[in-house]
Amino acid sequence: MPIAFLRSFTARLLVLMLTWIVPAADAAAAQLVQFSAPAGTASTKLLGYLAKPGGAGPFPAVVILHGCGGLLAQNILMAERLKSWGYVGLAIDSLGSRGGPSACGGLNTAQNDQASDAYSGLNFLAAQDFVDPDRIGVLGYSMGGGAAMLAVERGRIEQSFPRKFRAVIAYYPGFCVQNSGIMTAPTLILIGALDDWTPAQACQELVKRAGDAGVTIDIVVYPNAYHAFDIAELQPGRRYMGHWLEYDEPATTDAWTRTRRFLDEHLAALAKR
Repeated sequence: MPIAFLRSFTARLLVLMLTWIVPAADAAAAQLVQFSAPAGTASTKLLGYLAKPGGAGPFPAVVILHGCGGLLAQNILMAERLKSWGYVGLAIDSLGSRGGPSACGGLNTAQNDQASDAYSGLNFLAAQDFVDPDRIGVLGYSMGGGAAMLAVERGRIEQSFPRKFRAVIAYYPGFCVQNSGIMTAPTLILIGALDDWTPAQACQELVKRAGDAGVTIDIVVYPNAYHAFDIAELQPGRRYMGHWLEYDEPATTDAWTRTRRFLDEHLAALAKR
């Protein structure tokens, strides 16, 4: 049996999460949404959790991509955190929308679908009156981090979509070894030095491969952190599919600070230029 916290949430559980996670005073600013899935994938509709700051906007926005275990409380809470910072957050349920509980055993197809899902989320957000269509970023975790980076890798799927992401944040991303590192948007990688599932060295080598080509990639390696270092339920740590997962509070606090600073620089600041 897969570990419970890594199970994908279904639409019914997402509805319950509106009660469990979102304070009653904020419930009106959070909703479940459906929008068109990318052509050629196993679903016609994608389910997402949308968190919006109070007011008319237009606000900058961030698409959130989950890891191989599916949509977790971690992703919903990040949408809520983004809302508190003045951003619209859209957490996409890529696996649940296609009826799959986990992709941890078959990442390639799922990650490719997620990268396309990111653009579906981008287009959905850009069509909302309360979102500034020119200030939208993407943030992903593990498989979703790799998908976020794939979405903006120059010459890959980004060339099929006229609307572009303006910033990318990848928490312990997968598939760094397969990415050229030549990005079309500023990128921030946050990863643990002790991560044995998505090793930091592969992402460090990606940054070196990129050199001065493309847009700047910043990488922060936390010396004492493992995979999924920002999931508070992982204390004490535990092993899953042969990999060690463990919460690290100092790394998490620093990662959130850097996430907000990076978004403020590359999304919020655009409105002032």
